[in-house]
Parts: sequence; C-alpha cells; structure tokens
Amino acid sequence: MLLHRRITRKRESILLLVTAVALAGYIGFVLYANFLSHKKLRETSIRLISQEMDKRATDLRYFSETLRKDVRGLAFSGKLDLFFENKALGMSMEYGLRSTLQALGDTFRIFVDQKKLNAEPIYARVVFLDQDDHTLIDTEPPASRKELPAHLKRFFTARPEGFFLFFDGDRNWPEVVYTAPFFFKGGYSGQIVAWLIPQNVFTHFLTSPSASVKHTGIACSRDHVLKQADGAAFNRPEEGGIFWDEQALGAFLQNQRESGETSVLQVAVTGTPFTLFEIWQLNEIFGKTSPRTLLLAMALLAVVVMGALAYGVLVVTQNRVLHTRIIEAGKKEEEIAEKNRELKAEIDERIRAEQARAQLEVRLQRAEKMEALGTLAGGVAHDLNNILSGIVGYPDLLLMEMPEESPMRAGILTIKKSGEKAAAIVQDLLYLARRAVPDKRAVNLNEIVQEYLKSPEYQKLHYYHPEVKTLTRLEAQPLPISGSPMHLSKAFMNLVSNAAEAMPHGGTIEVATANTYVDRPFRGYDSVEEGEYVVLEVRDNGIGIAPENIERIFEPFYTKKTMGRSGTGLGMAVVWGTVKDHHGYIDVQSAEGRGTTFKLYLPVTRQAVAEINRSYNLEEYLGRGESILVVDDMPEQRQIATMMLEKLGYTVSTAASGAKAVDWVVENPVDLVVLDMIMDPGIDGLETYQQIKNIHPDQKVVIASGFSETDRVKAAIELGVCEYVRKPYSLEKIGLSVRRALQGAENGA
Repeated sequence: MLLHRRITRKRESILLLVTAVALAGYIGFVLYANFLSHKKLRETSIRLISQEMDKRATDLRYFSETLRKDVRGLAFSGKLDLFFENKALGMSMEYGLRSTLQALGDTFRIFVDQKKLNAEPIYARVVFLDQDDHTLIDTEPPASRKELPAHLKRFFTARPEGFFLFFDGDRNWPEVVYTAPFFFKGGYSGQIVAWLIPQNVFTHFLTSPSASVKHTGIACSRDHVLKQADGAAFNRPEEGGIFWDEQALGAFLQNQRESGETSVLQVAVTGTPFTLFEIWQLNEIFGKTSPRTLLLAMALLAVVVMGALAYGVLVVTQNRVLHTRIIEAGKKEEEIAEKNRELKAEIDERIRAEQARAQLEVRLQRAEKMEALGTLAGGVAHDLNNILSGIVGYPDLLLMEMPEESPMRAGILTIKKSGEKAAAIVQDLLYLARRAVPDKRAVNLNEIVQEYLKSPEYQKLHYYHPEVKTLTRLEAQPLPISGSPMHLSKAFMNLVSNAAEAMPHGGTIEVATANTYVDRPFRGYDSVEEGEYVVLEVRDNGIGIAPENIERIFEPFYTKKTMGRSGTGLGMAVVWGTVKDHHGYIDVQSAEGRGTTFKLYLPVTRQAVAEINRSYNLEEYLGRGESILVVDDMPEQRQIATMMLEKLGYTVSTAASGAKAVDWVVENPVDLVVLDMIMDPGIDGLETYQQIKNIHPDQKVVIASGFSETDRVKAAIELGVCEYVRKPYSLEKIGLSVRRALQGAENGA
C-alpha cells in the first residue's frame, strides 16, 4: 500500500513536473515570440512612418519649388520691364512712373491675396527692392508696415536668389523668405522678397490623418538663419509649437536618446533649410511592459525544451507573416515613389498646358477676328470694286476731254479722289484678311520716308495739324530691306498720322532710321530675335496710350478716334500686318502725358535696291494700234476698260465670258488679252488662260481682279501671265500694265 502510494505520488509529481515544464515552455515560447513580433512590428512601423515622412518631405519640396516659381514669375512676368523701361527713358514719379508703380503694387497685392493653401493665405508680405536697396513696392498696409532694417536689405541684395529664414525675437515663428532677382536688359535691377506665413504652410504639411506620434515638427538649419544684431536666438514656444530651431531640437533629442525609451526619425527636405522629425515612445509599441522585462522572463524559461520546439514552429509562421509584411511595405514604398514622380510630372504638365492655353487663346481671338474680317471683305470686295471702277475710271476719261479752265474739273477730280479713297479702304480690308505682300524687292527705307514727306498726303496732314513739326534723323547709308514699297509707305503714313492726331495742341514728330544688330533676343512689345535690322522709329510727345489700351492698339477696328471722321480703325492693324508680312517685329513704349514711340525692326537683305515707283507721262503708255481682247462678265467693266484702252490708242474687242474669249482667239488672234479673274457663271480667269495657252502658247495676258493676290492669281502668274492689275481701273494703272506686257512681248520677239 505504502509502495503504491509512493509510486502514485511519484507519478503525480512527474506529471506535475512535466505539466509545469510544458506550461513553462509554452509561456516562454509565447513571451519570446511576442518579443520578436513586437520587434519586427516596430521595424515595419518605423519604415512605414519613414515612407510617410519621405512623402511629406517630397510634398514640401515640390510646394517650395512651386512657391519659388511663383516669386520668380513676378520677376519674369514682364510687367516690371515696363516700369524700368519708362525709368530708363527718364520718366519721373510725377510723369508716368507713379501710375506704373501703383499698377505693379496692385499686381503684387493680388498675388498675395490669391495664393492660398486650404483656404488659408500663404504669403504675409511681398517687397520689391531696387539695386540701391530702396523699397519700391510693399504689399503690407502702411498702418502695420514695418520698415526693413538696413542689415536685412544688405543681406537680400548680397544673396540675390534663394530660400532663407531668420528669427525675430518678438515672434514665436521664424520668418521664412523667398527671394528672386530681377534683371533689366542683362543688368541686376532689384530683388523680390516674399514672406511666408509659416504656421499656415507648415501646419498643413505636418498634419496627417494617420499620425499616432506625440512629437512631430520641422527643424531649421542654423546655417540659413539670419542672426539678429543683438544675438538673440529663436526659442521654441512653450505650448503648441511645432517649429523647432536646430539647437533646441538637438538638446531635446539627445535627452530622449539617453533615456533609451524613444526612437527618433529625421528626414531632410532637399532644397530647403528644413528637416522633418518624429519621436516615438517605445511603450506606444510594446505597451507598459518593456521589452527588457519580456526578454528576462524568456531567459529564465529558455531551458524548457518543449517551449523551444514550440517556439521554432511559431517563429517559422511569424517569419512568413513578417516577410509578407515587408514585401507589402516595399511595394507601398515603390507606389509612393511612383506617385511622387507622377505628381511632379503632372505639375510640370499643368504649367506647360497653362502657358500653351494662354497662347492659344490669344491666337484664337486674333484668328477669329481676322476670319470675320476676311469673310466680310471677301463677300463685298468684288462687287464693290466693280462699282468703284466707274467712280475711279470715268473721271480720267472726262478729264482728258475737258479743258483746264472748265468749272466742272474740280468736281470731277473730287469724285475721282473719293473713289480712290474708297478703293484704298477696300484694299486695306483685303490685305488684312489675307496677309500677302506682293512684289517684294530690295528697297531703301530712307527713300520711302522721304517720298512720303514730299507727298500730297503729308501736305494735307500738315494742313490739318499746322502746329505739328516733323524732324528726321535718317541713317546715312541704311542697309536695304526686302519688302513692298507700297505697303511700307502705307504703314509709315499711318504711324505719322496717328502721331499727329495724338498732339491736338501741337508738338514734334521725330522720325529716325538706323542700322541695328541684335546680338541677344530681347522682349519688347514683340520678342525681337537675334539678327540684322533696319529700325524705323516714329516718336511723338503727345497724350500717350493708357496701359489698359496698349495691348489692343493693333486690333482691327479698335480706335479711340471718331469712326468715319478721323479714322477707320484699320491703320494700326495695317502696320501690324505689314511688319509681320515682312518678318519683322514691333516695339511700343508709351506713357500717358509723355508721348509714344513705335519702333519697327525690319530684316536686312543683301539685294540691290530697286527704284521706287515714279509718276509717268501719258505719252509713255500710249498704244500703237495693237489689238486687245477685254474679257469680263460685268458689262460696265468691259465698257470702262474699252473706253480707256481706245483712248490710249488700242483696238479693243470684248467677250462676256471665258468660253466666248476662247472661241474669239481661235478665229481672231489678238496681241493681248485683259482677263478678269472671277467670272460667273462659267470658267474663271485661270481656266480661261489655260485654254487660251493651249491654243496660242505665246499669248500675252494681263490678269485683272478686285480681290487681293489669291492662290488662283498666283497660279496664273506662275503659268506665265505678264502683269496683274487690281480693280478698280485707273487710266495710268491699266495703261502701264498693258504697255509693259506688250513691250515684254516685243523684247522677247
């Protein structure tokens, strides 16, 4: 019995011992597995937080780059150029600079008001300092404005571009400053200084819905801190502060590391003097029981074999789980990097798209205006020119038969001049609609200027503006330019006329030409490219142009004159079209009350200069009985042309359509055909000429049209047409064209 009890107790003791050992092994296994799980979880959590911090740093860096571009955009917007250009012209604050400066101040204040982040303002203040440290623009209200200390001004101008911060002993936040230089014509001319509101900006980048840490903030680099004269340093706010200076942060982190109970993460923000940091308390991961206590309990029970075996099985499982988590964290890290790249590409693309959109809007507006103008001109030009042919042509015939002392002569001359003015307006419309400069050749710009100043048109202008004087400063030997003398003269006439009307109480118009080489592109009203130019300058000291109007002065029908009395609204549009068709550029400088200066940059050519058109005597284009066929679908046009050519001594036949003209020349060869370009119904002038050429390959033809030089006219000229004459007819115009065509035939024979 006793032996049985001993055996039973021994079995119970062994069973209890085995149970205790198994329980101890299981507890040890659980504790050690828990320790490793917490360790892996801590590493994974820190990695994920580090990735989140990297994303915040990237966002802050891109945001900082955007702010830098915003500030630089003020310097490169071109609006400062106008102020310094006026200043370079000698303008004072009383004459022009004040309004320009006020407009710039409004632009800067609009910039400050519109730049927001989550409906909170970004900028506190924007200041523009010139090269002498004078404050020209300050967006801060005068009542609260604080003058910049002299040492701050010297600091900004000594470091013309960058991202800086300094401390003010009166504030809890450091002042974060963006600066951008402004260069006028290659020289340093000033500095834009923009103050951020750091509590609005950096609170946004430190706020995260998933943040679970107790300490998060931004540290600043002492290398970028502008120290005060008294040596005072920025102190972290006692409560609620999230902006640390580097010295205070270093002391705080050192104490945390020495405690052994914290984990500190830091990420430098590239391109800025800032570092993001976060501080983790280890008990936030492991709870109140420290890892050291768990490790000690595990060591006391590590001798238990069963626990070790069980731990091995669990470790394999945990390793698989942790491996999966690590892979997922790596994938998330790659996704964050890819999203950052996509964000940067999207920002760059939006900037390019916005710039392209603005340019397209301007081009579209101009294209729509020119399309409407072309539709209007094309719809009425042909019929209108046919009507004007009688008003312009018949007076020539009447004047040839009328004695000089006839009292009717003055009235007929008035009718003729009125018709010529109407025809000139129609040609301006057509020219603007098609932008084609015919008959380009090398010309001397001085001759065009001098020819106009001797013309009846200038004498008439001087008659209406007797108190306006014209002074010329012409280049002694101007280089030739390739262009149309008629259109260049018309553009110059419009500039002089506008200058005279801008001086209702008299003044001086200065006209100058100069050979110029632009070795570096610069931005005026146009962006003038590198090259060799002859510059035509027309300057007046009149009323000037308001800044809000200067962008529209070249638009068709935009005028401040009384329509129908002193202008049609086409003059400056003709100037613009002429310069662009000559591949040139325009620069305009104006200030209200000080006058306006137009500069036309026209490219130089190396061709020989041609002679400007001169007046001809009637004897030079009289006929010798040659036979001419006039082809036109309008009876009055055939009648006018017939009467003029017969008066000049030609034998004239007529045809009312292209088909009849072809039939006529088959049976009745003629020396010359005057062929209308547009005929309805039936074949037009080009098709008629092609059929006549098949019959008589050497047939001489003069093309006539009321339109500008269309593609059909150009095709006819390339096919061999001798001359092109624009309707309405005048005696000299049609006579010279016919004479030149016939003389070419005689010389060819």
